[in-house]
Amino acid sequence: MEKFKSWVHVRLAFCKNIIPLTWRYFCTYFKSISYHQIILRDVLLLSHALEKGLIYNEPKPNWGIAKANSLFDKIEYLLNNNMTPTSFEIIEGLSVLEIYSIKNKQVQLSNKVLSLRKKYLIFDIYPAGRIEKTSSELFNYNDAESFIRSRRSVRFFTDRLVDENKILQAIDIANSTPSACNRQPCKVYYSIDTDTISEMGNFFLTAYRFETGIPQLLVVTSSLSLFSSDEYLQPLVNGGMYVSYLLLAFHSMGISTTPLEMVSFKAPEKDIRRKLGINDDEVIVSAIAIGYPMETNNLTCGARRSANDIAIKY
Repeated sequence: MEKFKSWVHVRLAFCKNIIPLTWRYFCTYFKSISYHQIILRDVLLLSHALEKGLIYNEPKPNWGIAKANSLFDKIEYLLNNNMTPTSFEIIEGLSVLEIYSIKNKQVQLSNKVLSLRKKYLIFDIYPAGRIEKTSSELFNYNDAESFIRSRRSVRFFTDRLVDENKILQAIDIANSTPSACNRQPCKVYYSIDTDTISEMGNFFLTAYRFETGIPQLLVVTSSLSLFSSDEYLQPLVNGGMYVSYLLLAFHSMGISTTPLEMVSFKAPEKDIRRKLGINDDEVIVSAIAIGYPMETNNLTCGARRSANDIAIKY
């Protein structure tokens, strides 16, 4: 009888909480989202895509031309529709376009960017494109602030595997992550077998280009059943915090990482679930590429917003 009551309670709670909250979320999303905001999002995504492409030593011929022209058109649209010329998105996008046009000898695009700067009196420039850091520079820190700021996403690794004890040590450190009511909902799937690593890497080849070979890949999940239906976002909130701690744990050990975005219910998420035997109860939060950096590493500049762009005093 108790088991039946529990079964009924969970499903009634779902109807009471999840369905109304999901409906509210989508109603709010579709009500608040505007064409202007979609263009703004696209500017950020295109800027990052171009900047990420600039780190490769052997880019594909004529790569990024369509993205670059689209980025310029979207920036021009925003400026023509009263977007503040000094906004982060505008300066970041123009800075990336300038570096891209120079590196790829796109004279016409370069002239268009210059004209736009003159028209709207945009003089600020953010660091853009790629920077090079040696392996020792990647782990050069002496206090908490410099430790956090020194952590960078590295996309190219040596063929040296991170051994199992190191992975478990990083996971043990990351287990210090705070979680709601200490529920600790996360699991980390890993492998040290080269064949399995190669097979896992194939799931990501359409979205990520591993120029120096497929790295080791971790998959971080978070349990759904440890949270009630009115806490339906908490698996991802707690999972996101865990991923951040795990990235910093590896960084403290001289091991580089980059988180790889996962999209639920699409390939490769479904394929990875089957391969790793991930339970239906677990939501995949992120995949993480780990490895030892090259002696010299190409990184995206990845300009960051100022504190004033983020902080809202109340």
